[in-house]
Amino acid sequence: MPAHAVFKVPALARARLDWALLSRQGAAIGWLIGDAADKMRGSKPALTPNGKPKVYRRRRVQRRPKGYRPQQLGECVGLDAIDRRMGGVKRYILTDIDEVSDYALALAVPRLNSRAAAMFLERCIKLTPFALQQVAADSGGEFRGSFDQRLKDSDITHLWTYPKTPKMNAHCEHFNRTLQEQFVDYHENHLFDDLDLFNQKRADWLVKYNTIRPHKGLGLKTPVQVIIENNKQCNMWWTHT
Repeated sequence: MPAHAVFKVPALARARLDWALLSRQGAAIGWLIGDAADKMRGSKPALTPNGKPKVYRRRRVQRRPKGYRPQQLGECVGLDAIDRRMGGVKRYILTDIDEVSDYALALAVPRLNSRAAAMFLERCIKLTPFALQQVAADSGGEFRGSFDQRLKDSDITHLWTYPKTPKMNAHCEHFNRTLQEQFVDYHENHLFDDLDLFNQKRADWLVKYNTIRPHKGLGLKTPVQVIIENNKQCNMWWTHT
């Protein structure tokens, strides 16, 4: 055995030992930070009028169960928002889709906030030919406030998706892509120049999407056909829309 090989083994052993100690120390440091009242933050904590540190309590919300798949019309409707920009101007498109029938709605708005989302929800309730039971949406500011209150007033459960998990609202994400590729990209100028005209053309496209365009995921049926098959009362109601 070469002479220098004798010193390599102890050096390697010391390196492994140092790594193990550092790993334990890192965990210990995490525990110390977690146990500290101020979490060892550099900035001073906010104080109450009495001079005591403010206690921030995370709001408990009802999360969408992982792997959950609805079985009935209106059991779970996904809501989301599309952000489009051109020349420093922003426009937003709120979208809605039923996860069982693929029945979808959309609306372009100049500003995205909870009041706009609540107005869109009101339209969805009126234009959807079945009752909404649950709505799945992310934790964006537009889906809080007035929107959340409107859900409570309508006795609709708000299922919050987990942060940074768009797959939990996959149906709506897929519809967003379809809407942009097949409609918005061809009428983007109207979205920024004439919002009313854009929404008129958008309504015409949605009629075709819901009543004429066959959906592969529905066995080449349209959303309206699926709705009528699952709810015979919709057959008469639909002729008056």
